[in-house]
Parts: sequence; C-alpha cells; structure tokens
Amino acid sequence: MTSDAIAFTYRTCKTMADGTLRVTVDIEPRDAVEAFTLFSEPGISGAMVRLHEKAAQDHQSGKGPHGQFWRALVKAGAFLAPDVLEQLGSDEDYCEWVRRQPSAASGDFDYDPDTGDGRCECAHVRRVANGSGTATKPPYSAIPLTHSEHVLQHQGGESALGGKGWFDKMRARYVTEWAMQRVRETFAVDSLSWVEPERALQWFEERDLLRYVPEGYRRAA
Repeated sequence: MTSDAIAFTYRTCKTMADGTLRVTVDIEPRDAVEAFTLFSEPGISGAMVRLHEKAAQDHQSGKGPHGQFWRALVKAGAFLAPDVLEQLGSDEDYCEWVRRQPSAASGDFDYDPDTGDGRCECAHVRRVANGSGTATKPPYSAIPLTHSEHVLQHQGGESALGGKGWFDKMRARYVTEWAMQRVRETFAVDSLSWVEPERALQWFEERDLLRYVPEGYRRAA
C-alpha cells in the first residue's frame, strides 16, 4: 500500500437523519497501525476508492501490489550477494537458521536427545567464486543435511547426493529464503509485496548497495 492509502472491506452502509451515509468497513490487522496513524482523530477527511477485482483478491489473500519488484530483485540475485547478506545478518546467524531447517536431501532431522528438537548440520557448498579455499568454508554457503548425509557428502563427494548442480541450486534456495525472511523482519511485514519499492531502494541506497538492484528500478531512488 502507499503511505496515504489503506485497503478495507466494506460491511454496511446506513443513511443518517440528515442524509449522510455512515459506512462501516473492516481493516486487516497488518494495516491497523497505519490506519490509526492516518485517521487518529474524528473528522479527518479521506476518500473511498473501489479496488479492481485482482487488487481486491490480492489484498484478501495477503498479497500486496509490489510483488513484481521483489521478484525482480530475487531474479537478479540481489539476495545472494555477500555485501547484501552481511547487512541482514552474520554467517553464524545464517548457519544457526540452517541448523533448524529439515534436510535439503531427505526432509529429515537428527534429534537432540536432551531437548528432542530436530536439528541438521551445516553442509557447506565449497566454491572458489564464493570464497572457498584450503580449509576455508565460504560464508552464506551452507545447506541443511543430517549427520549421515553430511558424512556421505564428505566421503563420496557431491555426486553421492545430488551432484554439483543440485548443491548450487540448494545453496541459492536456502540463502535467498533466509535473506527474504530477514528482510521481512526488517520491514516488519508478513509479505514483502506490501513494501513499496521506494522504501526498499532507500534501504539499498543507505548501505551503498544500489548496484545490486536491477537498472530499471534504480531511477526511483
């Protein structure tokens, strides 16, 4: 949503004695704070606009109008860039998140006998391009595997599980998923499709990261 508009669902309409229409609407909890900010006092003027069918469906399903922008960022690899990832959390933050995910290979967990919590191990996808070297684990490159799967990776190589292409795909998937979760937390939203490109561009610009935004979207910054 824009900063001066709130989506709502129409409920009732009543004609008052002087002919004034009194309209009752419902506003989603995710928009409540913004609604209170915009209409904090009785008598504040506003305008009513009916959303077209697709926009209404998107609002009801939790999808906002800015999904295309965020999909473009993902497609451009913005959330695989180490410079961007470092602004969202440390490699250890990422690895701790990975350990709480089910295995990328089987969907299984190992279980902590003391707590009963499901845990996996961080299996690093070592690529020179990502900073790998002798005895060096590149940052933001781990995927979740069970202990036995992790041992298999070390003993039989990547081909023993899914092959190089599969590991690269999984690494990109998990890093992007973690990064998007951190971005949602940064903007305090359930869906980034509600975050205006201008706000995102400001975040990138303040951290000197606009180079990771597709060229066609930078002009609004």
